[in-house]
Amino acid sequence: MPMMTSLTLIALLIILAGAIISLLSLHIYNKRLDKIAKGEIRDVHSKIPEPVTTAGASYKIVLMVICIITFISITALYGQISFLNEKNANMQSAQNDMEDELTQIRQLLEENNRLVSNTNWELTDADLDNNTVNVNFKAELKKFSDDTTVTLDLNGTSIPLSTITPGTYGKKFEAKLFEDYTQTKLLIKQNGITTTETALIFPESLFWDYLPIPSLQCCFDSSINSYSGWYMLTNDHPDDIEKVNVTYVSNGNELKTIDVTKEAKDQSQITVDKDLGIKKNLTLCIEILTKTGYKIQKQSAVIFEDNPNYVDDDYMKIYDPNGNLVWTELIPIY
Repeated sequence: MPMMTSLTLIALLIILAGAIISLLSLHIYNKRLDKIAKGEIRDVHSKIPEPVTTAGASYKIVLMVICIITFISITALYGQISFLNEKNANMQSAQNDMEDELTQIRQLLEENNRLVSNTNWELTDADLDNNTVNVNFKAELKKFSDDTTVTLDLNGTSIPLSTITPGTYGKKFEAKLFEDYTQTKLLIKQNGITTTETALIFPESLFWDYLPIPSLQCCFDSSINSYSGWYMLTNDHPDDIEKVNVTYVSNGNELKTIDVTKEAKDQSQITVDKDLGIKKNLTLCIEILTKTGYKIQKQSAVIFEDNPNYVDDDYMKIYDPNGNLVWTELIPIY
């Protein structure tokens, strides 16, 4: 900034000097004309240039100097902008690093304040008629005493845990496969004080640990209103898959239904050819039949210009072996 001020001052001084030179030239030239008119000077030839010539030369010199100063100013300004951008990027990077460090410190503090070091569960003996499963649940504590008691609060149902080994508590109980267990708590009482733990205690829904719920990965390219690409269905229980069909829907029209059982079990890519006739949107309607008799339906829009309105919102539905709808969830589109 001081450099810009100095250059501006120099430019003003040069303009002022040019104006003064032009005025002096005009004044000297007029005095000479007066002397010629009075006969004091007979030789009309003079080395003194005409005012127009002097003014023109001064104007060109001033203009050239201003151009040079302007170039220097722009270069200096560009350098300052680059410096400020780099400084701002460094500050932003430092702020992000600080936020990451604060997050790590907060997580460490929360972890250190937790009494629970680990929880785990195992699902066995599923009852498909009643959609229930036995859960073998265990919790390990960092600090404990002889009078420590641990209770699992499962959506308001209290399940006292037994001491397995010092610091390890567990219980085998029956739970519903399709219950929403987001309100689960672990109540730890020792020395007359009860502490509540809620983080990473119990899964929100048990069926994720039991059924081959599909996750979708995909990649599509467009070429003159036509699309081609691939998608892949991944899950944690491919051995339970009996059959998988996928129906392609574009602009509300069913284009094709294919059997992708092998690809779903192998979790390999499924190619979508551009000749399929996909226009501005594509929805994959996935239907999985499990060996245990459950049917999973998942509908996902993978190509769209706006939020899909040509089919229902993206969703997942699960039917039990008796054909009853036991789970439904709308999946938001971003």
